[in-house]
Amino acid sequence: MPANIATCFLQDKLGYMWFGTQNGLVCYDGYNLKVYNLETTDKKERANRVITTIFEDSKGILWIGTYQQGLFRFNRTQDNFTYFPHPSSKKEPNKYDNPYFIVADKEG
Repeated sequence: MPANIATCFLQDKLGYMWFGTQNGLVCYDGYNLKVYNLETTDKKERANRVITTIFEDSKGILWIGTYQQGLFRFNRTQDNFTYFPHPSSKKEPNKYDNPYFIVADKEG
């Protein structure tokens, strides 16, 4: 594990266990651990990888909330993430963008 503390966890519809830590996201398939550092297609390194929440929607898509980095969607087929920055007038991430819960409404 990349950190000693799991901040959140989820078992997805495929049976994988996901653990949010203070230093990245971990997937456990029953045999091996894989650590994700929230790498997106642009290969930009995230300085802060504190995972605050993990949510799986009705389509099986994982959504990851992070401390001071905002929201990410896991792309299973590409094994990477899409970043959804919070709209801000500044060029740096909104330091108050800390999702602690993700839920779906009745429309999904």
